[in-house]
Parts: sequence; structure tokens; C-alpha cells
Amino acid sequence: MKILIFLNLFLLHFINNSEELERCEGCNAYKCMEDDIAHCGPNGYLIAYGEKNCKNFYKPEIYDRFDELGKQFINCTGKCLIYNMELYLEKRAGDINCELIKEEGFHSHPKCYLDCGFCQVCKSNKYALLRAYDLKDFFSKEAIEQVYIVIKECGVLNCFY
Repeated sequence: MKILIFLNLFLLHFINNSEELERCEGCNAYKCMEDDIAHCGPNGYLIAYGEKNCKNFYKPEIYDRFDELGKQFINCTGKCLIYNMELYLEKRAGDINCELIKEEGFHSHPKCYLDCGFCQVCKSNKYALLRAYDLKDFFSKEAIEQVYIVIKECGVLNCFY
């Protein structure tokens, strides 16, 4: 009887943990980081920028416009950005600053983009990329800096001609 109770408790714990992991998969990771750690609100980087853009790239009407290389780029970049933010928040445990989260988030974009092959993708998927981004997001100082770093690395002519 004790073994049966133990097994039931173990299974219940395992099921709850599995549901939690599933809840925080993919783009939902941003909401989990916000709810569980950051508490920066709907205008903080995690929700207003990270989650919004992640979910936008995976909308079928956006994602399906990309060729195979473009889809690999989206998948790689999404994982990279989430991983970097999770690592950052883990290091900052107990000392969370919403402005620093935003800075770190933007700071990680160029490396993730470049490591995931943006310089190749921008040439063959430029129209899909243009449709995927919210152009309003490009008017912040942080966004302009990240675009500059990526374009400088790729070469202006590589992406636009």
C-alpha cells in the first residue's frame, strides 16, 4: 500500500512538472520568465518585444513565407534568444532590473542572428523578413544599434542586393 501511495505521488509530481515544462516551451518561455522571475509587466522587454516577435515569426502566414534556410534561422534564433535570456536571469537571480533585462535582450540579438546565419538568410528571405518585423520596433536606440552591428558584419550589399 505504501509503495502504491509513493508511486501515485511520484507520478503526480512528474505530471505536474511535465505540464510546467510544456507550458514554458518555445515562445511561451518569455511569459514564464516574466511571470516567474522578472515581473516587468506587459511593456517590459520579455512580453512587449521578446514574446511578441517570437510569436509573430511563428504565425503560419509569416513562417511559411520563409524557405528552408529561413525557417532554420527562425528556429535557431528563437532558441538562442530564449536561452541567452534564461541564462542572464539565472545569473541575476534575486537582483532583477527591468531596464537591464531589456539591454541584455537587445545585446544578445546580433550574436544570435549572426550565429544562426542571418547573413545568408537576409539575401534569399529579405521580403519574408520585412513582413515579419514590426517596423515600429526599429525606431528605438537599442534596435538601431543591433541592426547596425548585424549589417556591418554581413555587409550592406549582401542583404539588400
